[in-house]
Amino acid sequence: MPRRKSWSDFQALEQKNLDAKLSQASSLRSVEPPRNGWIKSVRLALGMTAAQLGNRLRMSPQAVLTLEKREVAGTITLASLEKAARALNCEMRVVFVSNRGTAETVHARALTKAREERNQIVHTMGLEAQGKGVREALDLEKIAESWRTKRRARLWDEASRDDEK
Repeated sequence: MPRRKSWSDFQALEQKNLDAKLSQASSLRSVEPPRNGWIKSVRLALGMTAAQLGNRLRMSPQAVLTLEKREVAGTITLASLEKAARALNCEMRVVFVSNRGTAETVHARALTKAREERNQIVHTMGLEAQGKGVREALDLEKIAESWRTKRRARLWDEASRDDEK
C-alpha cells in the first residue's frame, strides 16, 4: 500500500509551486507603472479621447478623468480598473511580486522568533544567575526548526504565546 502524503508534504509542495509562480512574477519588478497611470497612458497611446473611452465605459468624459486620477492616487477599485482595461482592449493582471520566496521568508521569520525566544531564556536565566554558557547551549537553528514545524500556526503572531501553554 503506497504511503499517503502528510499535510506538511502537501504544504511543502504547495509552497514550492507558489514560489515558482512568484519567481516568474519577479521579472515584473522592473516594470514601473506609467506616471500618469495605465488607463491614461494606454488611452493616449491608442489615440483615444476621454469621451471615446467614456462611451465604451458608459460614463461621462469627466468620470473617465476622475477614474484616471483615482488610479494614480491608488484609490481606484480593482473592478473599475478591470472594466477600464477591457474597454482599452487590455487584460488586467493582479500579481504579487515576492521580495524573496515563501520558504526563505518563513525561515527568516522562524530565526527571528528563535532569537527572541533564546534572548528571553538567556535573560531569565541571567536574572537567576544561571546564564553562564546558556546562549551557546541553545541551538538557534533547532529553535527555528521548531517554529517552522511544531509551532508554525503561531509563527506570524506578534507575541509568542508559548508561556500560556
